[in-house]
Amino acid sequence: MDLLENGRMVDAVFSAGVIAYVGEPGRLREKSPEHYVVAEVGEPAFDLLPRIKGLLQAMHAAEPPLWNHASLVEMGLLVEGWLRANHPELTPEAVAALRNRFTYDYK
Repeated sequence: MDLLENGRMVDAVFSAGVIAYVGEPGRLREKSPEHYVVAEVGEPAFDLLPRIKGLLQAMHAAEPPLWNHASLVEMGLLVEGWLRANHPELTPEAVAALRNRFTYDYK
């Protein structure tokens, strides 16, 4: 865990793995998401992959009522709020990558 400037603890390795796994919305990839996580963080990837997949499952399984009826902007804010409440260890960059992936997949 690393200390973020506002005093919050973040997991930089987990966050880097999340960013590598989700990639950029709309951009085709030549290899599996797992490959990119291993390339980004090395050996820790094998412990992180189940956590990353679990986070994605939980995020998609969470059913705030507005997720199905909100605009993309509202959905992005809801997803961001859910991530900050349930995964405070993520860096702002990882939260942004997940928010972007979720809203891209939704539209």
